[in-house]
Parts: sequence; structure tokens; C-alpha cells
Amino acid sequence: MHDTVRTNERYKHTLHVRPDPPVTPAPPGGCPVNILARQTLASARSLTRMLRRLRISMTNCSACPSRSNCPILKYFNAQLSLALQEVADEWQLT
Repeated sequence: MHDTVRTNERYKHTLHVRPDPPVTPAPPGGCPVNILARQTLASARSLTRMLRRLRISMTNCSACPSRSNCPILKYFNAQLSLALQEVADEWQLT
């Protein structure tokens, strides 16, 4: 699967966006696991887009004199790291 490259002209960043995987049809009556898996993947794609937007907006922080001691950045980074580690541990990804 190849990434699609998009350039954000406003912030001059290049984003590598993976195309959505093909959707497998649900059996008649619907499989609850398939339905929940689809919803989860859609949420994960949405989260990925939001995190990319946040990362781009954080380029504004480079001009901030408080960047090295910013409590907002420290808190966010710690919470994000913790959440990603929990997912990795639960799904045995590490």
C-alpha cells in the first residue's frame, strides 16, 4: 500500500496519507465484530487526522518563549504517550 503525499501549503508540511483499506462486506444480519471493527478503524483514522492537524498547529510553539517549559505540551505529550503505550500493550504490539 503506497502513501499519498499531500503538501499543506499553509504550514509547508508534507503529510503522508495512507488510503483507506478496502471495506469487506458484512454478512447478512451483520457481524457485531465486523461492525465494531469498522467503527473503530473509522475512529482511528479520524484520530490520526486530528493528531496530524495538532502537530502542524504546534509549529506555532517554536516561536513561543515558554516552549521548553510549557505545561500544556508536557501534559499532552505524557498523556498521548501513556495512551499509545496502553494500546500497544493491550494488542501486544511491542
